[in-house]
Amino acid sequence: MNKRMKQQLREAMYVEVPRKGKQDFIETLRPREIGWMDFLVQQIPYIHKSIWIWALCLLGITMTGIVSNTMDSQRLIESLIPLTASIVVAQGYRSYACQMNELELATRFSLRSVFFARMVVIGIVYGILWIVISLMVSAWMKTDWLLILLRILISYLFTNSLCLHIERSETGRKHKSLSLVIAMILSIGTFFFGTYSIVMISVGTGAWMVLGLLVVNGYENLKTIRWMEV
Repeated sequence: MNKRMKQQLREAMYVEVPRKGKQDFIETLRPREIGWMDFLVQQIPYIHKSIWIWALCLLGITMTGIVSNTMDSQRLIESLIPLTASIVVAQGYRSYACQMNELELATRFSLRSVFFARMVVIGIVYGILWIVISLMVSAWMKTDWLLILLRILISYLFTNSLCLHIERSETGRKHKSLSLVIAMILSIGTFFFGTYSIVMISVGTGAWMVLGLLVVNGYENLKTIRWMEV
């Protein structure tokens, strides 16, 4: 009986001796190289669910406004854009807020790469969302969809750039909710006073404003990426 059990254990625990050389074995341990597109796709599950839930909420609010056919719905949609920009920025700084940045620094990909990839993914998703909302509101209000899109982008890019700057500042690091509070103030101001609607005169003016804000936003994102691992 003992001999039989020993034989069965020997067969169960048998490990085949590698036929390849040492160098070939080491090569198999190296991580598989992936492209940027695969890297972006890999980051999607790590983006907080609140980002996607908020996007669906914005779409739902827009559809509700169209069905109810009230002007207050349009103002509500515009007023939520600054708050959306703040939520997107907060996602990028989630590692710092949860004190996980040191752990992520030891991973295969740098924290800068992870931050950049997540911002690109979120930017693509919300860019498509803004276009869809612009088309929906345009069909509802019988206005130029490009004008509506420019108004949305002005509000979004301005608040996003401002929040990025605040989060990097000494005051922003001490008071983690400061950028969110400022975004809420801008949202309230937009709802009651139509801040971003007043400055929009024409499509040409709006296009130049968006172009300038894109440059500022790109600069703020670049500074944030460089600052990430300092």
